[in-house]
Amino acid sequence: SLDALSLLFNCCVLGITFLAGMMGNLLVCWAVYRNKSLQTANNTLLVNLAANDLLKCSLDIPLFMLASVFEKSRLEAGETLCCLHQFTYSLSSCVQLLTLVIISAERFQAIAFPFETDRRKLRIKAWLLVIWAVGFSLGVLSVTLSKDTLFYMMCRHLRVSARSYFDPFGIYVLVPVWMFSLTLIIVHYMRIFVVVRQHANKVFDVGIPSRPRVGNPVSNWSVTAPDCDDPKPPGVSKSTPASLNTLYSSEGGSVENGPGKAPDVVGAICLLTPSSREHAKKRMEGKLAKRFGYIIIAFLVFWAPMVVILLMNVLTSSSALLELELSAMVLTCVPAAINPLIYTVVNHQFRSEFGRVFSTARSCLLGWRG
Repeated sequence: SLDALSLLFNCCVLGITFLAGMMGNLLVCWAVYRNKSLQTANNTLLVNLAANDLLKCSLDIPLFMLASVFEKSRLEAGETLCCLHQFTYSLSSCVQLLTLVIISAERFQAIAFPFETDRRKLRIKAWLLVIWAVGFSLGVLSVTLSKDTLFYMMCRHLRVSARSYFDPFGIYVLVPVWMFSLTLIIVHYMRIFVVVRQHANKVFDVGIPSRPRVGNPVSNWSVTAPDCDDPKPPGVSKSTPASLNTLYSSEGGSVENGPGKAPDVVGAICLLTPSSREHAKKRMEGKLAKRFGYIIIAFLVFWAPMVVILLMNVLTSSSALLELELSAMVLTCVPAAINPLIYTVVNHQFRSEFGRVFSTARSCLLGWRG
């Protein structure tokens, strides 16, 4: 029957999400805790998202499974269970939405103003307080909006028929918050796309500098090793001219060693002007924006069925539609397990740290068995 298939589907999805989400998000938090290089402002929002996913997996999903079993068994779930599940679902959902909005906003700020790192750290700390304060407020609102717990999504079966069921929080709060968040996310990523496109066009228009000869050392250059963020590695002074076969200046000039003189520096190095450093920084931030985009796309895909069904409930009501709404709610929990997988696939630092954690765990297990 439809009820049995729906219960089986919901329990399987929730069970897999619980196991994968708990393991994956704990790994994310542990990796950031162990690796100092991952403790950056960019990853603060990722840790916040992982903490929220842990909340959903450890508290909301078990309550979801209990309420689903009670609903199919037509048992009295009780007001406490209904209120607690309504609060945890609303809190985790709203925090997830708001975190993704702030991620997109901070990605744009990082690309448009790549060197305002101190201001970014303070801003992200303030955003974290706002995110959880608003999420907590909306969670309380979801409980108090309906005077009767019969209106709660997971407790509607107690004494409410399909035709009389109405969910005020889903229609008047959750859907508007989702649409508003989606709009802001799209706007910020469109702005990111424009900035990255302008940067790409600027690099293409300037092209590769020509190589006329000049007789004096090049000024205003910094010398770095390949892929090095510090323009002045240890032992290299900014004011010390580098002895190379060929140096490129910002005007396209070059300096060559005298005839028959061997170069003092052997190997490939990077010569970066301030503008070149800014271009490199924007390229890196553009890649990060794509990574965060994967997380947002996965989130939107799993949330779209829920929003569509809530809007359809305004026009018509049926038992089949309520069953689909329950399954759609289950799908909104899946991003809690998907997000750590996205970190592993697209971020080599997280991937390397996860590999070290698994290697250590395997060594400990083999040592314990031996």
